[in-house]
Amino acid sequence: MQAPPPPNEAQRLKATEDYAVNGQPSDGEFDAVVALAAEICETPIAVVSFIGETEMWLRASHGYRDWSTSPREQSFCAHNLQGSDLLVVPDAAADPRFAQNPFVTGAPNIRFYASAPIITRTGETLGALCVIDRVPRQLAERQLAALSVLSRQVMTALELRRELTERKRAETLKGVEARALESISEDQPLPEVLRLIALGVEEIMPETIASIMLLEPGSPVPQPGVAPHLPETLQRAGAVPATAAAATALAHRRPVVVTDIEADGDWAGQRELARSHGCAPAGRCRRSIRRAMRSPPSPCTTGKSASRGRRNSNPSDGWDASWPSPWSGSGKPPNCACWKPASRA
Repeated sequence: MQAPPPPNEAQRLKATEDYAVNGQPSDGEFDAVVALAAEICETPIAVVSFIGETEMWLRASHGYRDWSTSPREQSFCAHNLQGSDLLVVPDAAADPRFAQNPFVTGAPNIRFYASAPIITRTGETLGALCVIDRVPRQLAERQLAALSVLSRQVMTALELRRELTERKRAETLKGVEARALESISEDQPLPEVLRLIALGVEEIMPETIASIMLLEPGSPVPQPGVAPHLPETLQRAGAVPATAAAATALAHRRPVVVTDIEADGDWAGQRELARSHGCAPAGRCRRSIRRAMRSPPSPCTTGKSASRGRRNSNPSDGWDASWPSPWSGSGKPPNCACWKPASRA
């Protein structure tokens, strides 16, 4: 039986992004916690799991290594998102919520399950610290209390890691600002100043590609500024009228965020266009950010993909036939980061 989402699901999902817990491989950070939980609760298996929108990820596992992710609807831990209480299932085979769960009917053959939620300071449940046994049983009060204490230790570690990350990002930002100001004071050309800013964005936001586009006064067409790690063809693909995707931030002078391009209807035409140019998806693009600067000329910086724009007059291919296509005849796709960019050589 699938657990219903909690009332604060949108805030909870944002918190999983803020704490960078989803989709991350085990790095040993919580190995000692799960080993101690299994020892205290006298169970063969203990895990730290985090719940995303559609999946559950195990960040640490003790006693069972053949299990790293599963669909959210199969997750026991998803039933622990509704409140702050511990979830205890004495016999999963006798519980209608879990009796037909594949983790009960098959490996790891769960019968007993108990979990303590991992909750942020603002009340969002990221996941749980869980202990599992293959026989029906119960835990003593002292064991349940220890499980709660250990789950809070996991949250404390996540808070500390987030604070360190934010501090490092702030220090990096200061360095980026200092380098840009120094280049300005040395009368460096504008492209060099913009290049330093774009590189700084990529340094602050690892695993992204940044580009800066310029809007000339009186022109609806943004022009490529700099994009140190974006292929030239894709840079030209951004030079489209202000009603198109890349220029939405410029037109409205506000940040534009697309959390999942693959699921966004406004992008359907451009995805198909990219596929028609022989570019297969390189994995789902999860996030795009475009921010328009307040003073003209208005550049916009992007994360690893193009921003969300209004639908155009030709939804079949995502491109208005009255606009000259900047990639015509190139055999290359438009500026959409659902497609794998060139490596940063």
